[in-house]
Amino acid sequence: MASFALLTKKIGQSIGGDLEYYREKLKNCKGRILEAMVGSGRVIIPLLESGLIVDGVDYSHEMLASCRKHC
Repeated sequence: MASFALLTKKIGQSIGGDLEYYREKLKNCKGRILEAMVGSGRVIIPLLESGLIVDGVDYSHEMLASCRKHC
């Protein structure tokens, strides 16, 4: 399952404008942000690159390992 998700959803890939939406909504956030089910990092990595302070959690150890590898 983890490898399938990695092949279909690339890091930084916007799906229907979701990344742009999150960046816009969170751009003025001064505190920490939590992304649940962070997966391989498709969303969290671009948010971190935007200068936001984001923590991520996931049930899958494999997906967390993949996310850490890309961070």
